[in-house]
Amino acid sequence: MSLSDARNKAVDRLKSGDLSNEAQVKQAVILPILRSQDWDDTDPNQFKPEYKVRKGFVDYALFSPTGPRVFIEAKRQGALDAKGEAQLFTYAANEGIPILILTDGDRWDFYLSMAGGAVSERCFLQIRLSESGKEDDSHICRVLRRDHVESGSARLYAEKLLQVRKNRDLGRQSIPEAWQALVQEPDGMLHDLVEDKVFELRGVKPNPDDVRAFLGALRDTQSSIGKIPKKKKLKRSVRKLRTRNIEPGSESWTSIADYGSPTHKPCPMAVRFWDGIDRPLKSWNEILVEVVSRLYADGILTKEHLPVAVPRSSRSYLISSSPKHADGRSFITFKQLGGLPIYVSTNLSAKQILRHSNWLLEQFDKDPRTDALLKESAS
Repeated sequence: MSLSDARNKAVDRLKSGDLSNEAQVKQAVILPILRSQDWDDTDPNQFKPEYKVRKGFVDYALFSPTGPRVFIEAKRQGALDAKGEAQLFTYAANEGIPILILTDGDRWDFYLSMAGGAVSERCFLQIRLSESGKEDDSHICRVLRRDHVESGSARLYAEKLLQVRKNRDLGRQSIPEAWQALVQEPDGMLHDLVEDKVFELRGVKPNPDDVRAFLGALRDTQSSIGKIPKKKKLKRSVRKLRTRNIEPGSESWTSIADYGSPTHKPCPMAVRFWDGIDRPLKSWNEILVEVVSRLYADGILTKEHLPVAVPRSSRSYLISSSPKHADGRSFITFKQLGGLPIYVSTNLSAKQILRHSNWLLEQFDKDPRTDALLKESAS
């Protein structure tokens, strides 16, 4: 069976919803893909399931005449996470295996195990079978077909893909810096381009001082993107007045800033925001999610502010446009805001939820003593 046929059948099986566990994913998806790449799962000289390593058993080991060359760790559909990634690299430690694969059937993550950097930085290829085409099939064949693995060309191709990916990441990260450099150049190329475009559109040359002023304002605006706006200091008397007027006639609502330690307390029943909207709560982490949702709904938090790092950390994100931290680690648990590319990390204790919610409100110019109230549980 060709790879294309195996992939199409695998996708149909994945979409059927019948593959409820890891064993079914292996049998219905992974093995047919490997067989399409000339691996004979009945030949122990080239294919060994449950291959024993120092720290356990890896699901599949693919062999060349000189020894194991590929480790594959399988998970049930939708169960890929940082834990599985770490498990795979633990199995491969000191084994000299060039290529590692972590898959749930649909998503296939390929790693060059002995490359430098963090684990996430060694991932040279990510493919979803349900979204793949001829180019992805070509990558799979170059990396996974038995003759390429045995000859060593698979490893060389993996090294090439990893370098391409690193170059692209570096280029993407450098775009804002390059833009800032262009904007800041006095009478530079961008200045000339603006002048020429104005002349093309209107038949007149703008005054050079006006162009400089425009680019200066653009520079200042762009330099603020990605930064959380600084908190404005409110007058002490205003804060006292607003605090005295919290929810007259009801003592069941407590400001998020004054809620105190959540130890031995049940989760609050609801949260009320500055606009009077109440949102029911079923768990502590929903407090943070609702705070983020309300800030976004009011246009206070925008996509341009992302990612928002955890206080006093530059490597861990509280909110991001993808469920990954700065070092590539996946969020352990998270909530996505509707269908938007906005993810809130929720692997936090109740105490951290309250502390981060307070901090987030302050960073976006909201007063946690008056702008977010929690309704304590009656129990």
